[in-house]
Amino acid sequence: MSEKRIEASGILGLVARFLENPVMTNLLMVLLIVGGLMTAITMRSEVFPTVDVGTISVNVAYPGATPLEVEDSITRRIEEAVLGVNGVERVRSYAYENRGALTLELEDFVDAYRVKDEVQAAIDSLVDFPPGNAEKPIVTVTQSLSNVLTLVLVGQVGEAEMRETAELLERDLLALDAVSAITLRGTRPKEISIELSEDTLRKYNLTFKEVADAVRNSSIELSGGAIKTGDGEILLRTDAKARIGDEFERITVRSNST
Repeated sequence: MSEKRIEASGILGLVARFLENPVMTNLLMVLLIVGGLMTAITMRSEVFPTVDVGTISVNVAYPGATPLEVEDSITRRIEEAVLGVNGVERVRSYAYENRGALTLELEDFVDAYRVKDEVQAAIDSLVDFPPGNAEKPIVTVTQSLSNVLTLVLVGQVGEAEMRETAELLERDLLALDAVSAITLRGTRPKEISIELSEDTLRKYNLTFKEVADAVRNSSIELSGGAIKTGDGEILLRTDAKARIGDEFERITVRSNST
């Protein structure tokens, strides 16, 4: 009972002190109002904020490499280098044909951009990396973007013409300073179907695998390194990748020497 009286008297005493000193009361009120106004003015606000999802992605292009080569030469070496970085909780690596990717999950409440710089430094410290045909690793902080606007295209045209119109609109919108990213949806990925005649294969004594290997080995895009000159650096690149039907038709499947 006595403790409650002491607590009540303490609160009443504080109220009485403010009542007895109106100048101090008004000064405190002014400080609170000014502080609130300054905070409201300087506070950053976004209608569609960019959310940091707490991960860092590392992507490396390695043209002409198999998934096993990508794993041995790219993802495994990067994984070993970044596991000791402070703030990295878990590393997931993925090896694909022609490229490798890693996702680094970060610990809670760490500065993602500080960790990104340390990850970049750890990768740069690797000896003889990246290998010959591989490109320089790209390290980025993964962010979640919010959709601001959805545009729907409708018309009595074919799929190819509709896709071409959408891509033209995409380029025009990306030219605007306020637009940072656009995602096309509802379009199927482009592909070229190569049909083989069994009679023609038997005529030239060919197999499906030989044709597939010829297409795979002839339609390539490789980096040949760089040549340093007095005026700068010249990048060497082989671009023999077939992209349209006529280019695939000109691929030599077998060449018999005479």
